[in-house]
Amino acid sequence: MSSEPQSSSIPIGVSRVEEFFVNVDDEHNKEECNIEASEPTVDSTTKEVEVENPFKAFKRPRRSKVWDDFFEPEIINEQSKVRKVFPRYALHDHSYKHCLDDDEWGKIEKLLEILKVFKATTNIISGSEYPTSNMFLGEVQRIKVLLDSKFESTDDFVKNMVGNMKERFDKYWGECNLLMAIGSVLDPRLKMRDVEIAFPKMFPSHLVRENISKVKDIMYKLFDEYLTMHSSSCNVEESEEHAFSMDVHGGDVTSSGLYEFLQDVFSGETFVPRVKFELDSYLDEGCIFSQDVKFDVIAWWKEKSNKFRILSRIAVNVLAVPITTVASEATFSAESRVIDPYRSSLTP
Repeated sequence: MSSEPQSSSIPIGVSRVEEFFVNVDDEHNKEECNIEASEPTVDSTTKEVEVENPFKAFKRPRRSKVWDDFFEPEIINEQSKVRKVFPRYALHDHSYKHCLDDDEWGKIEKLLEILKVFKATTNIISGSEYPTSNMFLGEVQRIKVLLDSKFESTDDFVKNMVGNMKERFDKYWGECNLLMAIGSVLDPRLKMRDVEIAFPKMFPSHLVRENISKVKDIMYKLFDEYLTMHSSSCNVEESEEHAFSMDVHGGDVTSSGLYEFLQDVFSGETFVPRVKFELDSYLDEGCIFSQDVKFDVIAWWKEKSNKFRILSRIAVNVLAVPITTVASEATFSAESRVIDPYRSSLTP
């Protein structure tokens, strides 16, 4: 989460864990914790008794970034692993007043369950060299389904905690859903299937078909706009192809009536270039099968640019929008990744 929330929204148990690690300032204190608070273990290989320092892996958080540091799921998970150590440390340091009870630890575990899903989505963003917009719809669906289900919880703590997240997330989803859906449709592995699977989980049942139709309508409008912008170049290419096809079918056809008729058909308003049907062809063809996590969708469209002359232009422009720019700063934060000019060009 990029913005630090108000202190009232931080679970008390988590605040106390934060206070503990802020107060354990230096390595000397951590070593004392090791002696007095840790539980001995036996190495299975050497059979020697070892005393593991449960605090050794923790570094002091930056005071200005306490929320960000401690709400990393890996850190919270480690904090819960040393749950038994806190009371023992309290016996060692009588000034320590931050022991958590079972209820507070339970709240931390509930929070961790939610944060793990957010973290997984963040890893998709930060773990991809080129995080293009086609990658995001499925991940956003996971988060929305989680928040919606948790908001229906009978646990007041969970319901109240998720309420604020859900309000912000729903606003974000409302602003960005169309771009994410179009990006998904332009992934040849997904096409409309991802939208048809995700939308029933993300919209009320009476709005599902309407929103699926809206995505398809926008795709056709977008295609028509691009076709208008690039129709002259496509018509020249189409005419050259048809002229070539007539020449290679043998014989001197220039003096035939059929040739003159074909010339009329392939000219003026009577000629409808095949690019007009590109979108239908693309959507009607089956999805390509690829489980390659490094599948390069922009490279695929570059390879198919002769077959899908207009659609490939749309795809490269839409997919070149990094998902880090689709995501609202108020909802997620990640280092920006920029699609370089080469990848956003159809040039091989």
